[in-house]
Amino acid sequence: MLDDYGNIQKERMADILNSILNSSEITRGELSSKLNLSPSSIVKYINRLIELGLVRESGLNKSTGGRRSISLEFDPEIGVNIALIFNLSNIHGALVNPAGITIYELFIPTTKGISKDELLEGLFLLITNLKTKAEEIEKRIFGVGLGMGDYMDMEKGISHEYLLARDWQDIHLKELVESRFNLPFFLINDIDAGALGEKFYGRGIKVENFVCIWLSETVGMGMVLNDKIYFGKKGFGF
Repeated sequence: MLDDYGNIQKERMADILNSILNSSEITRGELSSKLNLSPSSIVKYINRLIELGLVRESGLNKSTGGRRSISLEFDPEIGVNIALIFNLSNIHGALVNPAGITIYELFIPTTKGISKDELLEGLFLLITNLKTKAEEIEKRIFGVGLGMGDYMDMEKGISHEYLLARDWQDIHLKELVESRFNLPFFLINDIDAGALGEKFYGRGIKVENFVCIWLSETVGMGMVLNDKIYFGKKGFGF
């Protein structure tokens, strides 16, 4: 969507989008101060992002004595992401809009000790069904994200081991999903994904340091330090 712009323009628009994502509400003036860009530059980039359908005006902030400023947010109608997580007893998939709201979800049952091929088959089936649902409701898909446990290379999208599946070793998930569905794919530790959810959409908004405890079929912990998620060396928080 931003491929038609130069590198500097794309970087600035990405910085603006990231700042909006990191704030429950933010104005053009606050973006100008935070990113050290002139008000005219902010207006230009925001207008373009609104035209692209990525950003919208969400309302008026409280007045401090002068003219009330208009706050900005991601436009939840622009499209969806496919969010997936490997649980102990199922693969959970959902269509999630840019506001962090789940608009559709599906589950495929699994069991501990499932074979590699069966788990991949379930993953591909879930993505296919969610992709079909997105087409039915006329929503563009931005990408696919998978949260799972154990040793991985998140940057390359490789799951080196997954202890709940048999024969699971050095699975190039990014390559497999992107070649099959022609959608960008992102791999992340499941607990870190939960911490990022709190940072961008939950109680971690505007909190620079916090710990997120995961209590589900398993127990885990994710950390945000100095306003950044702490991934550790091998996809774990250490």
